[in-house]
Amino acid sequence: MTDEVPEALCRAVDAAVDPDALLDTLAVLTAGPSPYGREHATARRLAAFAADRWPHLSWRVDPLPAVDGLPDAANLVATSTHGDADELLLYSHLDTSLTGDPGFDAAVTGHDGPVPALRRRVGPDAVVDGFGLGVARAAAASALVGFVLPFPTPDGCPFPVSD
Repeated sequence: MTDEVPEALCRAVDAAVDPDALLDTLAVLTAGPSPYGREHATARRLAAFAADRWPHLSWRVDPLPAVDGLPDAANLVATSTHGDADELLLYSHLDTSLTGDPGFDAAVTGHDGPVPALRRRVGPDAVVDGFGLGVARAAAASALVGFVLPFPTPDGCPFPVSD
């Protein structure tokens, strides 16, 4: 067994995944804090973005009952209207350890100011970094963008194209 990813698989992923969709989704996910039990705002923001970008799919925010420790929790549920085909559940949590309080978050971020926005470096050494990407947000963006792949827009294009 080898740790290398087969070249054919790398080419297939490169051809299928829209990098702009992935980066735009990451930007939405990192646009605000999403501490445990208070993910509702992130779920609403992501649902609005996804409904605008992929309107041919159904996006719903399911709030969870408020209980101690979970005052404003919610899930985002996406479904296709693809006939009677079985649906696949993709799961990734929306919460991170950052609260949005710079004083409290300093133990994680290393500084007293607001959490920096998602940073993108382009070119041959392209890098995307931001708080929460390694914990939940990169996985959530990947799951969402992977979910939309088999459901082309009504005009047959797998990704919305801007003019």
